[in-house]
Amino acid sequence: MDTRALREITKVLQTDFNAKKSLLSLPAETRRMLQSFIDEFDDKSETDDAQPANLYLKGFWEKYVRDTPQKFGMFMGVVRELRPAIAHSEVQRWTNTLAFPILNSTGHAKTAVEDAAEFLIGFMLYDEEQEDITSQAQRSGEICKRLWDIYSDRTSILATSDPLEASDNAQVAQQVEDVLIAFGRKKPKDLFNLLDTYIITSDTRLRSLSLLTSFLRHETPHLYLVLDTPLVGSLLTCLMNDTYTAVLSIALTSLIMLLPHIPGSLGPHLPRCFLVYTRLLCWEKFSDFSTEEQKSLVTDDRVSPEDEDEDSDGVVRSVGMDASWQRLRSPEGTMEASTPEIMTYFTSLYGLYPLNLMSYVRKPRRYLRNIEFPGAESFDLDRTVIRSRTEQFREVHLLHPNFYNTTAEEELVDPKWPKMDPADVVGECEALCMHSRASAKNSAPSSITKLPGALQMRHETMRLNGQLSPTASQTSLRSSASWRDTQSTTASVKGKTDSPIVRPRSMLGDEETLHEQHPLDAVKEKPTEPPQTNIEFLQRELSTIRNELNFERWHKAQYSQHIGQIMRRNIKGATVEAETLNLINANRALKKQLEQLRKAREATIKDSALTRRQANSLEANMTERFNSLKIEQETWQADADELRRLRAEVRQYRTLLVTSENRETNTGHRLLLAQRDLEELQAVREKLERALSRIHEFESREFEFEIALRERDLLRKETKGASNATSPATSARSARRSSEPGLRGFTGAPTRTAASADTHLPPPSPTRRHDGAATPKHRLEAEGSRRGSTQSNKSRSKASGRWDLEASYSSSFKGAMASGLSSSMFDK
Repeated sequence: MDTRALREITKVLQTDFNAKKSLLSLPAETRRMLQSFIDEFDDKSETDDAQPANLYLKGFWEKYVRDTPQKFGMFMGVVRELRPAIAHSEVQRWTNTLAFPILNSTGHAKTAVEDAAEFLIGFMLYDEEQEDITSQAQRSGEICKRLWDIYSDRTSILATSDPLEASDNAQVAQQVEDVLIAFGRKKPKDLFNLLDTYIITSDTRLRSLSLLTSFLRHETPHLYLVLDTPLVGSLLTCLMNDTYTAVLSIALTSLIMLLPHIPGSLGPHLPRCFLVYTRLLCWEKFSDFSTEEQKSLVTDDRVSPEDEDEDSDGVVRSVGMDASWQRLRSPEGTMEASTPEIMTYFTSLYGLYPLNLMSYVRKPRRYLRNIEFPGAESFDLDRTVIRSRTEQFREVHLLHPNFYNTTAEEELVDPKWPKMDPADVVGECEALCMHSRASAKNSAPSSITKLPGALQMRHETMRLNGQLSPTASQTSLRSSASWRDTQSTTASVKGKTDSPIVRPRSMLGDEETLHEQHPLDAVKEKPTEPPQTNIEFLQRELSTIRNELNFERWHKAQYSQHIGQIMRRNIKGATVEAETLNLINANRALKKQLEQLRKAREATIKDSALTRRQANSLEANMTERFNSLKIEQETWQADADELRRLRAEVRQYRTLLVTSENRETNTGHRLLLAQRDLEELQAVREKLERALSRIHEFESREFEFEIALRERDLLRKETKGASNATSPATSARSARRSSEPGLRGFTGAPTRTAASADTHLPPPSPTRRHDGAATPKHRLEAEGSRRGSTQSNKSRSKASGRWDLEASYSSSFKGAMASGLSSSMFDK
């Protein structure tokens, strides 16, 4: 990695982070500079290459950003842009240090939040074909779980009335939700597995279902992968076991939104889907607020109360219920009498499997027994009630074509569903329903005109209870959506049904109408203990309304896609029609041309005889011209061959000329290079001769110096010997001095220090007396032999260069100095 580029980037970042006015996000120019650096990096980083970037980021963080939370947003942009150059081991550190704190707080710029989200998503995504897919999937799951923990904490029901804190929680929850949804759009299967884990738990079921509906309303591809996860089974289990109507509404909405993506794969889940329909249709049987009389209205008389099984919570177990499921019940202190709207659910089931649905409605127990569904004999709902309440839905639907085109068994494996888009599936199902959403919207004002009565009723309830009643609040909050799917149905089947529970959300009439329609009015009259605060209820109601809004957005998107496909088909049909009309017009024009050609043919036949006679005369002329042209062509061909041969020769000569010129040019270049090398060699040779002359000069000087030293030593020793012969006392003193360790080298053999100081000098001559004296003749012979050996040794070492000669000279000089010093000490 280019450290110079990193230094330049650091300087620019220092300028931005040290500005007087702190920025909330990274400037665009700096971002473009970082992007260009990453483009040069070109995704070729290894661990060693990414180490400098990690060190620079760590140092910059510690020095400029760590103690200033206002700069987290800018630095998040830097980390996001440099993510390809950061080692994988360091990405986890920046995730914990920077990305999660930004997502889990407010006050940051939108760009900073987007940078944190993109950084996390890029770290969570992985390729399923890589080798370390297990570790990457585990790392992605850990980040998803941590994001879910933040989302769950922020969306949990808080008993607080601080609006600032509530708005902050909502903002953080939305930020985390956007990250999870963006991850789910690229990895839907992983998100489905994550949500299924928390749907199973009763404490997080409502929040996970809300997140599921928010995810499904986006046009995410490959949602059919939900079949590879247990999510569909968990939704059906939730709808079969829970009694909390808010959770049931959101779960049913999620199931409706998933059905168009898996229309041909619902065979194994179809009995449970039908059981969910009957459970919601006869809700008073399973409601926590129903009385025994209300439950008996929808219970089959053939099933005795002794045959019914009850679990530990006192809830009657019905067919399809799971005893191991963590059942979620309505919170204490509140009463939710309204059931989820099942009109759209019926439309989806009727559009996909009409024969099986009607077979189940006619005789549910026999249908379950025929498919060998577990617990089919314990089905305890009255089929008469099911048929009568389903009749109002059937009346607003057209007859399905499958009733005279296929059978119930063939319906389960209909090959047309896998070929259709989800929007087309929704369009086909909704096309069977005469109770359209447009008509419901047109009838909305008539329902809204009844709103003051409901408000007055709620006001009376507030006056009696002293505070807002959750039931009345729920009724008023849901009134805006109650006309959506029930107004037209209520008008069409009013007075025909024996149970008003099918219209639970049409509660905008006066108080008398409410008491006539609702089956749980007797329970309403019971005094309920008011909750400690309405915040929890309002948050639950907000989740329900948000679920309805997500469903409406999803439905609108499906309609838009279906309308677009219809428009494309219409445009295609119009195009085909226009092309057909063009072909007809072209055919007419061609017929006219054919008639004209026919007339021209007749005229041509008349002229053919005259033309034939003229052709015979022209044929002779043409033959002569042809022969002459043939002769000229042969001549031209010969000339062309000659020109080609000459051109080939010219091309060959040109090639030879170019080759010779290249050879001459190369030879000239080599001569110039050789001449330069020769001049340099001559200069080096002159320098070598000067160096050799100086070396010989130094050798002669050294030899003369050594001879002078030797002669001086010899003269000193002769003088000392004469003095020893004349004076015995002096001789004894001299003997004692010579016997001392410091003077042995002057009287006898040379010392080890002198010998080691000059390695080039030969050992002293052995022709010496014990008193240290020697004859001058012997000394001169020894000196000559030593000089000869020294000079021969030096002549052999000339090849080693000037530095070896200087080292030899230094060594000889040191030996001579040591000898002179010893002599001077002896004289003293």
